Amino acid sequence: MPTDAVPPTPDSGAQVLELALDVLEDSPFQVKRYDTTRVKDLAETIRRQGLLQPATIRQVDGRYQLISGHARRAALRSLRDTATTEAERQRFARIRCLLLPGIDDARAAALTAIENLQRDDGTPLEQALMVARARDAGQYRTIPETAEALGLPLGRVRQFLLLADAPDVLQRAVSPGVMVSREGGSRERLALPVTSVLAVRPYYDFLRESRLAELKNATLAQRRRDERRGRIDDSPETRARESARVAEEAAAFAAEKTERMLVLAARHLWTVADVQARVRRATRPERVDTEETPAGAGEPLDDSGTPDPEPLVPRLYSERRGRLTVWPGGIAGAAAAERSALAGRLRSLLQALDREAG
Repeated sequence: MPTDAVPPTPDSGAQVLELALDVLEDSPFQVKRYDTTRVKDLAETIRRQGLLQPATIRQVDGRYQLISGHARRAALRSLRDTATTEAERQRFARIRCLLLPGIDDARAAALTAIENLQRDDGTPLEQALMVARARDAGQYRTIPETAEALGLPLGRVRQFLLLADAPDVLQRAVSPGVMVSREGGSRERLALPVTSVLAVRPYYDFLRESRLAELKNATLAQRRRDERRGRIDDSPETRARESARVAEEAAAFAAEKTERMLVLAARHLWTVADVQARVRRATRPERVDTEETPAGAGEPLDDSGTPDPEPLVPRLYSERRGRLTVWPGGIAGAAAAERSALAGRLRSLLQALDREAG
């Protein structure tokens, strides 16, 4: 990691202060939540050895705000609140802090993210969200600009930001993970690697866009029927509510199907290559077996490990070697362009039949 990413140390511009625990405000850029075991272990270390590293703080409108040191403060609070003597309580009632001057929101967010990443502290999702908060606080417009400001590798920042901006169903697969059934009826939660989860993103987008197009077409058809019956409410408020409903329904549809693929990926230990192959297969209008498809990827698997008779995304049609196959059940999930292409193909076929009959 570049040396400019290291949090600052005391110098002529910084002050070392002893402050009461309760005067320190939380950082708005800290998303890490420490469990009781971690705080308990840290408290025991502080009890035996003292506070080895001060918390880092800044001043905001005359108030003191943490940049780093949330776990250290929590540990000291635990020691203070469980103290058996007044002397012991006073010993743990204050915390040594390094006050950094001139730290704006952008720099504070960057320092919070950098410290957690240097310590490899927090789940991948928590780290991703901190990087995203640093990006937003600094109003960085591109991934390279964000990486440069944080002093972090470009590829790592790109992965973090893709995860931070991903739909909830993908973020949950990283942390806390997906529930997987095992033989004997037991269930366990498994967290998927970030790379595998991000490889599923095109599948989610395909499902959402396809469903959104279908719902918009259905809404438009209903609107035209209502217009003919003279009972149309075309106010901006009604249109906005309808648009929000359609978007929410499309997202819910995509999330449900995507979670199914994520569960399968966790249960069958799919590699990133496996996931990518299945996503490519599921988002194509035709079933095409290629050398890219890994062994066993011919059909989606259900949670028992057996071939699933229904494809994850219902296909509308395929045409190979002069044979046209149509799946009527795929109409609801097909993209508008795919439906138009099939309609054109069927019209051409009917015209050919008419010419032959004539």
